[in-house]
Amino acid sequence: MHFAVDIIASILALLSILALGIFTGRNFSKKTPPSFSFSRVNDLKSHSWRTAFVPYSTYLQLAALILLLLAFIDPHLQFKRPPNPEEKQQPSQQLPTEGIAIYLDLDQSGSMSEKVTAINKEGFKQTIPKIDLLKQVTGQFIKDHPTDLIGLVAFARVPKVLIPLTLDQEALLNQLGQFQVVKKTDEDGTGIGYAIYKTAQLIAATRHFSQDLRSEGEPSYTIKSAVIIVVTDGFQDPNRLDQGNQLRTMELDDAAAFAKSQNIRLYVINIDPTFSSPQYAPHRRQLKAITEKTGGKFFLTGDSQSLQDIYQSINELEKNQIPQEALLTFTQSEVFTRFSLYPFLICLGLAALFSALILDSYVLRRVP
Repeated sequence: MHFAVDIIASILALLSILALGIFTGRNFSKKTPPSFSFSRVNDLKSHSWRTAFVPYSTYLQLAALILLLLAFIDPHLQFKRPPNPEEKQQPSQQLPTEGIAIYLDLDQSGSMSEKVTAINKEGFKQTIPKIDLLKQVTGQFIKDHPTDLIGLVAFARVPKVLIPLTLDQEALLNQLGQFQVVKKTDEDGTGIGYAIYKTAQLIAATRHFSQDLRSEGEPSYTIKSAVIIVVTDGFQDPNRLDQGNQLRTMELDDAAAFAKSQNIRLYVINIDPTFSSPQYAPHRRQLKAITEKTGGKFFLTGDSQSLQDIYQSINELEKNQIPQEALLTFTQSEVFTRFSLYPFLICLGLAALFSALILDSYVLRRVP
């Protein structure tokens, strides 16, 4: 157990007392208190029982001021809390220092609001929007990668970084829950090439930053491999307003070539069942070619179970076993229980002030 106070509050309280003392000394030290002259004072002497309480009003007011000042500096006691038996059974927590950098590029174009038939957890077919299908299974994918850096990028006409690479699964899942399709026509489109290129740039920048931290001796997370998983229901189809814009209309081959130059594997998952029809064969071949070019793979699915199987396949392809030396172990520090005294001091100070008011108003009433 040890006693402590708020240092900043203590300094402010001392400065306030010093300023009050200086002000009082300058304004009242040289002034003569008011007085009356009498030729005879024996008749003025009184021995009423109230006379004995006259100084107590001042004492109570002074006590109230002192108690409130003490409450202001927040005095408190800290007791070391005994360890919880349940906490002893918990294994030491470990922070990963190596893993895979995974960016999920999620299509939010208007067509993602269309409904598809999917199989739910109970094994029954249900009709749900494509975007809900994506959110359900992608959420589970995030939960299955606690030691890997994961980032979220939404794309339609242009890609938008929702969350950069992070180990914070709660933030990822919260952001995924808010993921919605675009509403405005001028925001619609399927700029897959631009999304891949921008995401690859983000991974390259993260690697560079990690290397700078290592050179400065700071702890960092080592990216053993990098992956971009594009989940879409279509093919490369930029917004017509972007004609002539080389970046927003970047071809898939160029984007894949840049990803390959950065040692990033590319996976593309199409969740539209109609994409398997013959009319989309050229687009399927193109998506398959760019993924294989980077060492990745193209998948086609139409229900939740298939999408979950695809994510599992990617898990196996990108299997990442973190060695024990790559985990930073830390133990929980000692836990203290804080017992603050300021509520009691405030109550006592207010009680003293209230008593002084009662004493002045009813017991020691003065008549001019």
